[in-house]
Amino acid sequence: HGGDHSHGLNLKQRGVIPVVDLARVLALEGAISEVHSEKRLLAAAKAGLTTAKDAANLIQAQRFISRIRLEHQTRQLEQGQPLNHLVDPAELSSLHRRYLRSAFNVVRSAQQALAQRFMI
Repeated sequence: HGGDHSHGLNLKQRGVIPVVDLARVLALEGAISEVHSEKRLLAAAKAGLTTAKDAANLIQAQRFISRIRLEHQTRQLEQGQPLNHLVDPAELSSLHRRYLRSAFNVVRSAQQALAQRFMI
């Protein structure tokens, strides 16, 4: 919010970091030694800390958000602009906007479930 860089959705802050944090919390809870978020989520599902479906949804959400972010930064590089994580939804196709909204919903739901589990 605010500042010169406040136009757009911060994909790193709203999508990538929350998934990484969720995977870390699950890994801590289950004493999982994996260090990559996707591997942590899969191991958490195997340990019964989350469902296989929820782990797969988080993995797909993070992959999609990361892909949009990378495409955005590639365009910035090509145009000689400084790189950031802020994507203007108006720049995306309507299909990508819907997918991005769904990906954020997956992340939000997982955060809420974890918050309830730990009474945060």
